Amino acid sequence: KFQRSGSLKVPALHSNASMDLDWLWEGSAVKPRPRPPKVSPPKSRCRSRKFAARSARSARSARSEHWDGTETEWTEGSRLARKPWRKTLAEALAAGSQVLSWRGDTSKSMQLANEASRELGHHYRDCVLAKAAHDRRRAAKWARGKGRGEEGAQMGPRNSVIVDAVRKSVTEPGLPLDLGTNLPMEKRFSLQTASARASITRRMSLMKSEERPESKDSARRHSLQLHSMERRKSQQPTKMMKYNRLQRLLAAKQAEFDAIPPHQQERLRTAFNRAREDKPSLNAGQLRQALTEIKLTGRMTHEKEAIQEVIRESVAAGQVDLLDFALQVIPRVEQKLFEAKSPKLLTLFQKLDAVGTGALSSTDCIEALRRHADSFSTILDGDLMDQFWPIYVKELGQMRKISKNSDETVDFILFQTLASELQDKFTYFQTQMEERAAKSANLPPNLEAAHFGEIALMMRFFRRYDPASRGVVSAEQLVLALMDSGTLPVVGRLHHHMMSSYANQACKLIVFRFQDFIEQVHTLRKEENAVREAAFKSWYTIHKWPDDTKIHITDMAQLIMDLSLVADSCRNVSDVRLLVDDVQRDPSESLYMEAAIKLTEKVVETARVQARRREAMVADQVNFSTEQVLSLRSSFSEMTHSGVIGPDDLHDLLTELFPDHEIDDNFVQDLLDAALPSGYFQSGSKPIVRPKREETITKKSAQAQEEEAQAHRRALEESILRFDGFLWIVGHLLKPV
Repeated sequence: KFQRSGSLKVPALHSNASMDLDWLWEGSAVKPRPRPPKVSPPKSRCRSRKFAARSARSARSARSEHWDGTETEWTEGSRLARKPWRKTLAEALAAGSQVLSWRGDTSKSMQLANEASRELGHHYRDCVLAKAAHDRRRAAKWARGKGRGEEGAQMGPRNSVIVDAVRKSVTEPGLPLDLGTNLPMEKRFSLQTASARASITRRMSLMKSEERPESKDSARRHSLQLHSMERRKSQQPTKMMKYNRLQRLLAAKQAEFDAIPPHQQERLRTAFNRAREDKPSLNAGQLRQALTEIKLTGRMTHEKEAIQEVIRESVAAGQVDLLDFALQVIPRVEQKLFEAKSPKLLTLFQKLDAVGTGALSSTDCIEALRRHADSFSTILDGDLMDQFWPIYVKELGQMRKISKNSDETVDFILFQTLASELQDKFTYFQTQMEERAAKSANLPPNLEAAHFGEIALMMRFFRRYDPASRGVVSAEQLVLALMDSGTLPVVGRLHHHMMSSYANQACKLIVFRFQDFIEQVHTLRKEENAVREAAFKSWYTIHKWPDDTKIHITDMAQLIMDLSLVADSCRNVSDVRLLVDDVQRDPSESLYMEAAIKLTEKVVETARVQARRREAMVADQVNFSTEQVLSLRSSFSEMTHSGVIGPDDLHDLLTELFPDHEIDDNFVQDLLDAALPSGYFQSGSKPIVRPKREETITKKSAQAQEEEAQAHRRALEESILRFDGFLWIVGHLLKPV
């Protein structure tokens, strides 16, 4: 605070504020301190500190001269005129401390900037001095061991002057080191000058040491120099010689072979030497022998064909040496075997990877795994797979973070790992279900061992007719369960024998447990296998084959069809071939008679299970009950022993079932035309066009007659009906109009 004339007290606004408040008091005799008017600085920027200082002094002198000539008069009782840029006290208080203190802050910032610039200049000067001192010490080190007389005699006047100047700067301590403004510009030694002098001195000393090898010091320095040069050369990376393209390729192959671990190199070299027979390279047969030495041989036919393809491509351009054998042939064979061992997985992966990115999304991966599960599981495992799949998908999302809502991608290697894990987990789940079913059924050890692997499946067929879960079924329900399981045929001698055995009144009062059901399955299989064995032996006798003759796996479908073992359930050879691929799990390509009979048993039972499912679908569509289906099956089985009927048999059967209706051949043909395209018992997707009878017979060529005969045979084949087709026709005949 301050006080004026003892009457008014005004608080100080800022310590650095220089405001003129004398005009507030009228009649004051105090004259305010006059301020010189401001003179604008020159527009051109100063390019050096000296010029900036000179410009500031000239500006101050100009302002003082201008002020001295225009001094304002001051009289008592008057005050100076108020300038437009000056503020009143109210305006200053309203503006705040920012307006009052900006000039002081600016001055302080300029002072700090000047101090920082001064410190930077000192630092730069110290760096220059230190570098110059280091260069002088290095030059003195090279010039210390030489005599002054010899140097003066051998060097020219110019070089001697330079060397003396460098030596004088090092040896005489009286040389001024201050590089400030006190020394003239011509006496300052820059960094470039000192470095140039040191380099000249070093080159001169090397020249002198080469000219005077007789000196001990120079000889010692010469040897040290040679040693250092040799050491530098040894430390530098060796440069490759300039080879041609073939030599560079051989060098690269040799380097790649040397990178293989030593024990693998020895293994490859041993296999190569054993197969080459004192020759530098291998031909096709020797290459196959070398691959056999390192156990790169396929077991299946497609694996051997893949290896043979690699061998053929390798020897096409010439024989194979050791480097080609180790670096080209073996990696290609391993890749082919890797792909050949899982061709189905590779095909499935590429089918879902439509873009060709080499990876599947999580949704596509789950779909591919589902298709793979359907491929290794049989048709009879469908219900078990329906129980297993939700558990596996949940575990896959928890362990692998692969779900339908995740963004994870799966490559082929991971997909192959997941497929292998899927198969192992399904096998473990199936084993658990088998153990649980065997424990709940209390089967004897001999039955459990004989039927382990299908106990859970048979229990599902048995419990289908035991909805109350009492553990027992009637005789009629037992027959239906045996037919659903595929072990009991629906036509033929064995079917009639079973139906007559359980049709009497005594058997109707008996109930059967699951153990009795398994025993009946075992008995029926034994009887049917005896019939199949007789059929196979007759086939061997007709073709004059010995009993130890093997049957190729690709011929099994045609053989089963020719023996009429699946006439009641399969339509053509392609359907049987699909069943053979479904139930065949043995990788062998040919089978003896016993193995062929066992495979035929699985194929026949699977075909019967599929036929029963189709019949149940048709019965559900035409609204037939189980009792009605059983009655119609009894009538159908009396008409045929093979499981199929023709147009004439259908006419007789319909006449017997509907005696009040007039049924002729045209009516039967119309029924066949309506039933065959239904799709329930026809494997082909396109209906067969039947030839129409011509009223007038004209002469035809031999080719036209042959085509007509083939069309007639096709019509006869399509006219054959099985029980599902017969069930469909009867259902549509009974449908109300």
